[in-house]
Amino acid sequence: MHEIALGTSGGCRVAYVDNDLVALAHARALLATSSVVTVIEGDLRDPGPVLAGAAGLLDFSKPAAVLLLAVLHFVRDDEDPYGAAGVLKNALAPGSALAVSHITADGIGVQQSLAAQQVYQGASAPAVPRAKDEVTRFFDGLTLAIPGVTDIADWPWPPGKPKEPKEPKEPEKPGEPALPLSLYGGVGLKP
Repeated sequence: MHEIALGTSGGCRVAYVDNDLVALAHARALLATSSVVTVIEGDLRDPGPVLAGAAGLLDFSKPAAVLLLAVLHFVRDDEDPYGAAGVLKNALAPGSALAVSHITADGIGVQQSLAAQQVYQGASAPAVPRAKDEVTRFFDGLTLAIPGVTDIADWPWPPGKPKEPKEPKEPEKPGEPALPLSLYGGVGLKP
């Protein structure tokens, strides 16, 4: 991500956050020589120390982007994922953006949903698929960019260019149903 960001803006700075010690060690080894990229040990469930660690490199008085990609579904409802996202949104200056991608069980049957969740049972945190309205709630107080919260496969690239309609997915194996939707995504802009 930092290579893309740095390639678009010479003044860009990037802070990665992870709570996995192996991922942190690997990232720090790769980025040891960078003065514009940092790696912070932190957990989304406790965003205060994450912001404090990032403040050493990032200027939160200027527009920034927070990317919560494929992470919020590891925060259970009782761990207040909306509160954590709210703390991050509140720290951002006007003109900033929040990007979210999140697994969902929308459009698949109960059995498929349970099977998908079972994959994560051995992980450090169980997966919590959320419905579209629940994912949309992460953007409360922000202005959603077009096309709003939708299947990430429907996001246009490059931005602003209409996306060609996609063909329905074929099942991996005969007899297995195709999964029509697995991740919602959206970008919200802070007014």
